[in-house]
Amino acid sequence: MNTINDNMISPLPRVLKQLMQEKQLTEAELARQTNVPQPTLHRILSGATKSPRGDSLSPLAKFFSVSISQLVGDEPLMQRMQVPTWLPVPIISWHQAFDWAGIDAGQEPTEWTYASHDATTNHFALVVESDQLSPRFRAGTQLIVKQQASAEHKDYVIIKTAQKGPARCRQLFAEGDLLLLQGLNNETTARLFNQFDQIIGIVVQAREQFS
Repeated sequence: MNTINDNMISPLPRVLKQLMQEKQLTEAELARQTNVPQPTLHRILSGATKSPRGDSLSPLAKFFSVSISQLVGDEPLMQRMQVPTWLPVPIISWHQAFDWAGIDAGQEPTEWTYASHDATTNHFALVVESDQLSPRFRAGTQLIVKQQASAEHKDYVIIKTAQKGPARCRQLFAEGDLLLLQGLNNETTARLFNQFDQIIGIVVQAREQFS
């Protein structure tokens, strides 16, 4: 009867499972976050794939902020790379943002971008399409938005009004008991936040595109 030497067993599945447990990620969620196909990820986790390709290992290592050597078990995890975690978020249109329920509700974006924060399924990205938000945000800037219904003084908020879409970006100001919505271009005046306004989310990051 043949026995398997423990030294021949790749530590990659064990290391990857440990990293997933730390972030409380399922196999399906990790596949979505890294764009590594779930069947490929399943074969890695089960040990069926003995020598995974670099294009599978690289996004996994980047996602968990470890080196590939750490991921495959050649180096200990205790010496983590101190690099930002870049996570994928869906790019949606301003019209989609008006009633965006998220990919968990079956809405599928056509594009993705990356955000350097702890992005989750309640984040999405909007692209500034013209000079409507200048001079604060130039055309082409990607706005990373965290979905939530509350905001603080001077937050940049994505709102919907009584009118049908698209969603709009305004800066919120609190003055005593009053809330004001200020347009971001020089031609838009501030107005009172009213009962028909609804905050969709707040802008947590802006990534300007130079080409």
